[in-house]
Amino acid sequence: VEISKNDLRWQHVEKEIYKNNKTLFLQYNTNNIRINYNGISTTYPEKVIFKTRLAGLNDNWSEPTSERLYTQTNIPNGEYFFELLACNANGIWTKLPYRLKIIIIPAFWQTWWFFTIIIIISIALISISINLYFRKRKQNEEKKARIEKKLINLQLSTLNAQLDPHFVFNAINAIGVEVQINNPAKAYNHFVKISNLLRSSLKNTDQISRLLKHEIDFVTN
Repeated sequence: VEISKNDLRWQHVEKEIYKNNKTLFLQYNTNNIRINYNGISTTYPEKVIFKTRLAGLNDNWSEPTSERLYTQTNIPNGEYFFELLACNANGIWTKLPYRLKIIIIPAFWQTWWFFTIIIIISIALISISINLYFRKRKQNEEKKARIEKKLINLQLSTLNAQLDPHFVFNAINAIGVEVQINNPAKAYNHFVKISNLLRSSLKNTDQISRLLKHEIDFVTN
């Protein structure tokens, strides 16, 4: 029996490894195997033919051949049986096959428990990501609500600063005085200005800034 890694540098396996229990243990990266065999015949050794198979990988027997070499590369992780039948020149086959058990030991990252750990970690990361996403989303919503509340307060403060109740009261009194002294033109002029002032204030209640030209018109009024 010879084994090799991917470089296909074949090396013999010591018989003591498998001669007692006929089990050959190979690592995941040494999964190429080559087996030399022969059938004992005292009359016509050259007439001996063989059939082989690697049960677990391919359960079909090979065609009868005089070839005395079996090669199989890239054997997946798992448990297999190399089986060999021989036939002499008289056409008599061995009743039971020679069997060699071969076990390809997986790497730790190819084991079921490693995949289980990976799945658990993945689920945990997904859960954490979802939790962080909704937490961030909630924080953004709370921040947006605080900003909107602050904007409303600023708008109300701006409106209060523009239209002080005492100022409005005094302006209306001024219009009333002009009416009393029979000066309708001046009263109407004052009325138009305060009307423009009110319209400008109510029009900009949803804003905390405006163009300089509008601000100058507001102050002028």
